[in-house]
Amino acid sequence: MQKTKKQHYVPRCYLKAFVIPGTLQVHVYDKVTKRPRINSYEDVASENYFHDLSLTEEERSIITEVLGVNEKCIDDIDVQYIEHLFARDIEPVFSNLLERLRSSADNYTPWYIKNCRILNIQQKIEFAFMLALQYIRTKGTRNRISDMLDCFQQAVEAGAASGKKEVWSKYLDVNVKDTHNQMLMDSDNVLQLALSFLKHKWCLLINRTGIPIITSDNPITTRAHVWNGPIAMGGIDSEGVEIAFPIAPNAILVMVDDNYHSLQIHDLAFIPMDEEAVEYYNTMQVARAERCLFSPTNDFSVVDRILSKHPDLFDTPSMSLSWGGKVFYPKERG
Repeated sequence: MQKTKKQHYVPRCYLKAFVIPGTLQVHVYDKVTKRPRINSYEDVASENYFHDLSLTEEERSIITEVLGVNEKCIDDIDVQYIEHLFARDIEPVFSNLLERLRSSADNYTPWYIKNCRILNIQQKIEFAFMLALQYIRTKGTRNRISDMLDCFQQAVEAGAASGKKEVWSKYLDVNVKDTHNQMLMDSDNVLQLALSFLKHKWCLLINRTGIPIITSDNPITTRAHVWNGPIAMGGIDSEGVEIAFPIAPNAILVMVDDNYHSLQIHDLAFIPMDEEAVEYYNTMQVARAERCLFSPTNDFSVVDRILSKHPDLFDTPSMSLSWGGKVFYPKERG
């Protein structure tokens, strides 16, 4: 079987809704270079062999010596199992559900508000699992694993982590890519995350303002409305959380903790947007994007407005580790 080199961590079935009309290209804003460009939608939010599995020499030895597997057979193991799983079983379901939501947004009328739901219950359950997988599979998640290990390494080196250095060293010998892949394949982890999405109230906000909703390489964004101290702000399960996932330039799925927000609407409702709401959710994308923003137009003025208020936003570390009275920040990635 021929290997897939370019592997997406945001699927093409999602990205295609944000292309420039009549083309296969998308406007991109790069938070690192702070410049816009145009790319094929097939060339963004991807990395060569991103999901490929790897076997250490120790693992290869166990397979051959303990299990008695021929060395040549090891080379036939499907190292692209995750990529093939997404392409074969996950993304077709994701694509169908996305198309349903997009069709509803395109055909939206005031009558929908009173009489229709954006999805039925079974579809909501299926979509929650798609969201869970998408939330985990991004480059941003992999970078957070790397950043945490980096901070932990610094804490150990600085002696902030109590105990002997040798005790902690075994926790630092971690393959970031393999750890990320294990998170994707951990069914209990995916289930718990899906259940967290499911327990919130969902609504589809419809955009008729003429200002497109933008998306990014980290499209599922969160905002916390309750400060939980050292607990990460904006976790999917956090009290008062608000979760936003752009579906298309004219629609965005919003999920909220109804115990806090108490929206006077039924679950799975349609809600019209105004320009202020579009600005609000586009701002969330700018703040949470790992590196790139995507839009069908070249208007990224929302970035300028945010940076005028928060000029250091793109240079602020996404995480830190407090340990032994010291705070450690991840080193800049090359």
